[in-house]
Amino acid sequence: MKITKEQELLLGLLPGEARLLEVLSEHRLRIHELVSTLKQPRSTIVHTVKRLHKRGWLTYKTRGSTREWTIAPNKKIEHALTDLSQQEKGYNTFMFAGSRMGDILRINPAPHVEFAVYQGADNLRQVAYRVTKLNRTKRIYATCSSKTGKAIVDSLSEEAVVDINKGFTKTEALDIGIVSEHYFVQALQAKNINWLKSFEGRAHSMHFLPSGEFEESTQQLIFDGSVYFIDWDNEVAMEVKSPDIVTMHTKMFQALQQRGRKIDMHAHIRELLNRL
Repeated sequence: MKITKEQELLLGLLPGEARLLEVLSEHRLRIHELVSTLKQPRSTIVHTVKRLHKRGWLTYKTRGSTREWTIAPNKKIEHALTDLSQQEKGYNTFMFAGSRMGDILRINPAPHVEFAVYQGADNLRQVAYRVTKLNRTKRIYATCSSKTGKAIVDSLSEEAVVDINKGFTKTEALDIGIVSEHYFVQALQAKNINWLKSFEGRAHSMHFLPSGEFEESTQQLIFDGSVYFIDWDNEVAMEVKSPDIVTMHTKMFQALQQRGRKIDMHAHIRELLNRL
């Protein structure tokens, strides 16, 4: 089973995760066999296997003192990709099976209007990768509370978030943010150093609001003709694709932006890192 780059993004997989799943879709293997097959360090393989197992992609059978790993029966790649192909055909109403990729309910109540609900870390990765790698707009509006950064890292892994952030440097999109003044401080306290450093080179227009106004682990994103409301702690997101609603929330965002204090994000992060 071959996972294309586009499918990799839509499934919310890192490149190393996709390659490992390709191998395990054909064979049941032990760690040392995965190391030999994928030509990667054992520590990398162990880390990837643990991460995919935690997310429900992998299962194992114990043979003697070792474990033989394979894709979990309810996470068959071909099923997930079949669901993705159905999504691309634009069915009016359908739900991705919760036993495979988490839950996604997508409804098209009218032309050019769409409502979707995403549940689970795998599906939230889809949303996150759309921002940088599948986005076709020039401006991305984002609000983040003081706890959002840590919640995103906890849900997706720091490695995935770094990869997503680096994607910003390869796009022409301007990241317009309204964040809690403690947003990056929380990341420093959580020792998410690589995540902080990954903001380097990211085009931005950042505004701070007092931390008391944003304390939840939630986020709002506006890009590519949709508004996304994300609750990272509970790993659920809602997407609304409606021209009128997008226009309204963009105007609300811009009004709130006027209350914020504009900052140089890169200088702020460098100052934080210098405290180490």
